[in-house]
Amino acid sequence: QEGSLARGRADVWQVLADPYVLIGTVEQMVETLQRLREQFGISYLQVMFDEIDVFAPVVARLAGT
Repeated sequence: QEGSLARGRADVWQVLADPYVLIGTVEQMVETLQRLREQFGISYLQVMFDEIDVFAPVVARLAGT
């Protein structure tokens, strides 16, 4: 059991570190996107259609930055 628990934790950390996944508060997502822009030059991203309204505050915070 301990191995599967440790593996589960590693999977969670891998997901959180994945640059293709945004999880967190609006502020956390803004900070992550700004870091990814600085680190990798990312300037475009894709948002799933059913998440557009949820993601709108992130876009508003990033507008003009």
